[in-house]
Amino acid sequence: MEEKIIIGVIVHDRMDNLIEWIRCFKQCNSENAELVIIHNYKEGEQQKYQEYCQKNNILCITRSNIGYDIGAFQDVCRERLEGFPNDWNYLLWVTDDTIIMKKNFINAYLELMTPDVGVACLEISEEIQRHIRTSGFIISKEISLSLQFPNDPIIKHDDCFEFEHRNDKTFYKQVINLNKKVVQVTDVSIGHLWDINHRAYFKRWDEHYQEFPKI
Repeated sequence: MEEKIIIGVIVHDRMDNLIEWIRCFKQCNSENAELVIIHNYKEGEQQKYQEYCQKNNILCITRSNIGYDIGAFQDVCRERLEGFPNDWNYLLWVTDDTIIMKKNFINAYLELMTPDVGVACLEISEEIQRHIRTSGFIISKEISLSLQFPNDPIIKHDDCFEFEHRNDKTFYKQVINLNKKVVQVTDVSIGHLWDINHRAYFKRWDEHYQEFPKI
């Protein structure tokens, strides 16, 4: 049976980024992978996001913006996000301010998911303490089901900070404690994904449009 891969892109209020994500994803090598948009909506903005996704045959799941991106990730891990397909083997989780840089980005992440690897990510950061930057990473269903979160549900920004950065059960430490490795796919400056806010100084727009030219 073929493994199912979901590319989950978490969106808040960046319609332009959503449009660019869908435009580029259509040009990618995406066999066996499904793009699912999770819209952490602001009240009154749900419809335009849903309509754009429907027009492009992309599943769009809406949820109230509670717990930010980590709250949405928790809901997916707990298999309680209504409408989200739970029968995946691998989830490539991406925030919408992180854009695609290479058409083969899915395979670049997936091929690193050997039995000894728990997470392959865009960036292992040393800021505050060593952690997985949640702007882009791939995780197996098995690992996702074992994750613990500082609160259930995640609500506050501080809850997200605890999960990523600031306790003995951070995302990174939990994966390591499961005797799995956390690996970074490439040097972040040449990554298959680019965090256009946090790593804006790489100035990779020309490279992006060379790979994904606008017609």
